[in-house]
Amino acid sequence: MKKLNVEKLKQLMDQHTAEFIERGTIGHAELIVNQDGKRVFHGFYGLKSQADRIPLGPGAMFRLASMTKPVTAVALLQQVEAGRVDLNQPITDFLPIFSHPYVGHVEDDKIVTDRPATGVIRVSNLLSHTSGIGTWPLCDIQMRPTPTRENTLADVVEYFATQALAFDPYTSQCYSPTAAFDVAARIVELVTGEEYAAHIKRTLFDPVGMKDTTFDPTPAQWERMVRMFRTDKNGRPEDHPDATKEGCVFGSIPPGVRCSGGGLASTAEDYSLFAETLLNDGLAPNGNRVLSEQTAKLLHTPFVPESMQNSSERWGLGVRVVVRPDYPEGLAVGTFGWSGAYGTHFWVDPENRVTVVYMKNTTNDGGPGESGKQVERDVAASLEG
Repeated sequence: MKKLNVEKLKQLMDQHTAEFIERGTIGHAELIVNQDGKRVFHGFYGLKSQADRIPLGPGAMFRLASMTKPVTAVALLQQVEAGRVDLNQPITDFLPIFSHPYVGHVEDDKIVTDRPATGVIRVSNLLSHTSGIGTWPLCDIQMRPTPTRENTLADVVEYFATQALAFDPYTSQCYSPTAAFDVAARIVELVTGEEYAAHIKRTLFDPVGMKDTTFDPTPAQWERMVRMFRTDKNGRPEDHPDATKEGCVFGSIPPGVRCSGGGLASTAEDYSLFAETLLNDGLAPNGNRVLSEQTAKLLHTPFVPESMQNSSERWGLGVRVVVRPDYPEGLAVGTFGWSGAYGTHFWVDPENRVTVVYMKNTTNDGGPGESGKQVERDVAASLEG
């Protein structure tokens, strides 16, 4: 195990984050780094709100976007462990509405049906982006109907059951922004008999101690929500006036829909507890176990073969996994994690016992973005020995 040089990490983070803020790439950032179960770095940078000139500080809430996906993957793995679900099981065992899928393509901004799909959509395909459900290029059209506050997760899943697949199941890999994970969460609802948000609060958030992670921020939590950052047409930093619909965590999707691929809000502290739980194979820092060691390891087992994803990283279940030493930013083989469209980013490095949570909300530098990739390089450069 290499040890983190904390002074070097702080120097690199302070320097590079200041540069990104100066250039208008980001408006704020919070970084938590733990090694071997101990907090070694916690930094706050920039402003929570450009308009109010409020510095970013403890307790800030962030829109997680796709960092919701690993949470949904854990929730489904809990049902695998309970014997209610098998990863190799066809999803039609739970959702017969997917019994006759078909494959389509986009033509003149419309989806054209080609033929009935071959193969079976299995549970593992939902979490490894190999199902063909709600993925590019079809999803840009399929996602246009915005759910209302009256819609439920069941309504959204029923809608996608009527939509074409982008490819035959497990013949290709392409990212599903929300739909496949909504299907996964709906399966959790069906096998547990509980509404999804209530279920994961009881079985995951409460046991781990994630008190601020939610689909439905309270008024007090909304007060702590960072403002979405962007630069205007003249390059001046500002709070994005319409990045998300009022009261919505992810785009214009109402919180009641439980968007299970992108709808959670949280804090860096909460997500750090989650990352530590993944590092310790399902054992939370407070001693509560939410997954067995054997089941937890499935999360970061590559489920996509090299023939479908020939790169230095491949998909596990809800997380990407570094599988080759030529990963550009220098993360160790076996490192796993994911990011979100609004700039949230995390990873777990089992070899060096490191967890990193990097939070920002911006439309300029989404996903890990330029700044998140720099954090990866800075952490990798700070590991010595």
